[in-house]
Amino acid sequence: MRKILSVIFFSLIMFNISFAKNLDVGMHNLDVPSKFYLVNWNETDFADEMCKEFQSCYGIIDKKNLKKLKKSF
Repeated sequence: MRKILSVIFFSLIMFNISFAKNLDVGMHNLDVPSKFYLVNWNETDFADEMCKEFQSCYGIIDKKNLKKLKKSF
């Protein structure tokens, strides 16, 4: 039993699959799950009023909301 558990443990360590990605936001890097995407709100008409005072305005949204956002433009 101990051998089986050790084989399972080491196989999980060896075949580590990451479900995250690294987003570059100017001076910072963010590690988020792979289902999230980075959106620059200054490039869209959706949040003009909210982001007009900022030099850069980013948001992190999931895949479903990104599809809805792309359909509206």
